[in-house]
Amino acid sequence: MKRVYWLILCVALLNIILSCALYGKHQALDPNAAKMCFGSTQCDLVLKSSYATVWGVPQALIGVVAFTALALVAWLCIVFDRAERVLLLFLLGGGLYALRMLYLQAFVIGAFCPYCVTIDISTILVCALLLYMNKRRNGHVFAHKARSV
Repeated sequence: MKRVYWLILCVALLNIILSCALYGKHQALDPNAAKMCFGSTQCDLVLKSSYATVWGVPQALIGVVAFTALALVAWLCIVFDRAERVLLLFLLGGGLYALRMLYLQAFVIGAFCPYCVTIDISTILVCALLLYMNKRRNGHVFAHKARSV
């Protein structure tokens, strides 16, 4: 399972970087922001949509915070062999949220931001991997692991 936790940590770090880049583009802090999405106007459509913010907070900033928390929880699982259920709950929530964001891009906004799609798909994949590994190891998703004293 440690390999899975390392993979989750790496994906969380990648998603932090991508979320920071999207936040910079959203805030127009980056002078090269127009070039960021490979010259595609798709990113601009997604980032200028009403779904780019939640209660006035940019989704990208929420992503930075959420993926930082995910990275910390994955690190706790690697180093201390703790917080496995918290990691699973984080990824379940993140995976469902990522599915929602992909749905919005495909059927509501009608545009795909390459960075957003990368973040969403990687989150869904590590969520599915963790669910599969947990079910395979324990027989069901939320099994309580007995610890030896």
